[in-house]
Amino acid sequence: MKDIEPGKYRLTVNRNGYVPFTYGARGPMQPGTTLSLIRQQHMTDLALKLTPQAVITGRILDDEGEPVVNARVTLQTYRYISGRKQLSSSPGNTTNDLGEYRLFGVAPGKY
Repeated sequence: MKDIEPGKYRLTVNRNGYVPFTYGARGPMQPGTTLSLIRQQHMTDLALKLTPQAVITGRILDDEGEPVVNARVTLQTYRYISGRKQLSSSPGNTTNDLGEYRLFGVAPGKY
């Protein structure tokens, strides 16, 4: 990028199949830091490493082995919000007519 005005910026990288990454973040899905640019500054060799997304798939069956249709499936993980550990849910997805679900765009972590 050339001829960028001096100031503070947030640099985020997105690509299909990868977790979005923000400059200065300590890991995927973490907040980053601002990038301060001054006049006549030249930044080179700025490397941002992207992490591939994961996909979780499965099938939900009832006690008779029949598919459960339109079941809501969400992914939950613990996050620290205002210094407190809280359970947080993803938007999730619903099962299809075969009881199958697919959760995509999952960042690395414990769920």
